Amino acid sequence: MKINIKYAALSLMAVAGIATVTSCSDDESYDVYGSNNNFIYIAPQDYSKGFNCEVMTTPAGVYGQVGATMKVQVQLPTKDTVKVSAEVKATQDLVDAYNEEHGTDYVLPSQDILSGMKVLSSSGVGANKKTSAAGDEIKVQLDASKIDLFRVDDAENAPTYVIPVTLKFDGAEGPGTDRPFVISQQQGIAYIVVKTSKADNFSSISGNTVIKNTIAKTPAGVYGGISAEVKFKNLIGITGDMQGTLVADNSLVATYNAKYSANCQALPSNILSALTVTPATVSEGETETATGIKVSVPEELTKNLEGSYVLPLRLKTTFANGVSVDEDDVVYIVVEVKTQLVNDSPSSIIGTMADASTFTAVEAENMNVAKYGDMFAGGWSARWPFTTKGSKASFVVDIKDTKAITGFGCDAYAVNSYTVSVSTDKTTWTELGNSAEHKAMRDDDYNNIYVLYGGVSCRYVKFEFNLNEGDWSWDYGWAGMSGLFLYFQ
Repeated sequence: MKINIKYAALSLMAVAGIATVTSCSDDESYDVYGSNNNFIYIAPQDYSKGFNCEVMTTPAGVYGQVGATMKVQVQLPTKDTVKVSAEVKATQDLVDAYNEEHGTDYVLPSQDILSGMKVLSSSGVGANKKTSAAGDEIKVQLDASKIDLFRVDDAENAPTYVIPVTLKFDGAEGPGTDRPFVISQQQGIAYIVVKTSKADNFSSISGNTVIKNTIAKTPAGVYGGISAEVKFKNLIGITGDMQGTLVADNSLVATYNAKYSANCQALPSNILSALTVTPATVSEGETETATGIKVSVPEELTKNLEGSYVLPLRLKTTFANGVSVDEDDVVYIVVEVKTQLVNDSPSSIIGTMADASTFTAVEAENMNVAKYGDMFAGGWSARWPFTTKGSKASFVVDIKDTKAITGFGCDAYAVNSYTVSVSTDKTTWTELGNSAEHKAMRDDDYNNIYVLYGGVSCRYVKFEFNLNEGDWSWDYGWAGMSGLFLYFQ
């Protein structure tokens, strides 16, 4: 017998049509199907979403749940209370019909698996009701001891199974009706689809796999260290908690440098031996850690580092059954040690602001040194313009004497960021900082000033601009500098 399986939407339309017509009369001539039956079927909200399950073979075992939960409905409410259960009538002809309807090639499970499918609860529809009550549902589930039968050895040929479960009419209680209760052939069968897969790497890092740490060496001391928090996730929720940790693997330093065109060093052995790693857990049934694996190194050990380093850490997981897996995922903690002269959290501005109009512009790119004084001409339109629209501009001013600079800033249009450097001889330069990398403090005139930890001796000050070629100020001739603010001790 070939069974025609309809989509849920079509079934709903059919049921709705029957209900509309038969409500006019009990005469069989009004029945769309030419039948006087009162059909019992799976509730549309359950039938339409389907009954899809996933079973995954992992290095620690086979995980997943196979089953279905469904409410039932009757075509026409009556004064009877209808009792309904289910039975696993998984036959090849039902599977063939499903595949033909859906264009699939799913497989009927072995009899050993089918024997493990249990009907855990039945359902029913109360008198004068159309749908079973909340919580009154049919539940069909595979015995957990049978889940290993879905084990996959070849990931490329993992099968998908389909298990037909048919509603079963268990009788009715009440005054009776002249319409016999009959299970719908169209919507009275639940097809439990079980997708199987194999995952050699069941867990992975959540978020970025490159984490940057900065150690700043300043005149006031060394700040920063090595620390990170790394979350990880699983492909599916499983039975039992899973613990994850990170294991240092310096053999991957070269891999990082090649991948990111970097030249990082491996951290010294004394730092690796002092590395503290606090594991994190994916709780049973969840797929991701609530908090991450925490990594840290005592700061006193990192104060003497110089240059750039990378710490490769491989994810290692342990399943509830004790099986441990070295996963493929690696997180790289990159440590940059740099000298920092700008104080990002100053309590006040050191020194006094000089009169920049007394300086002399001695070099410039995309700016005319002869127009330096235009910035101090007075009025809201006074500025030292950029010569042409472009991405770069720079200048050097001679402050006429050797002084200790303690802060810097500027007002400018069409500038994204700028870097300031100083020199005593206009040959050897010391970079003070880039505006995009630091926090400024407002002075009494609301100018943004980048404050140094202490004074740096100089006679020449260089500003190098990264310009915004799309800024509106180019169209009105406003692109350029309107203020230069230098503080000295």
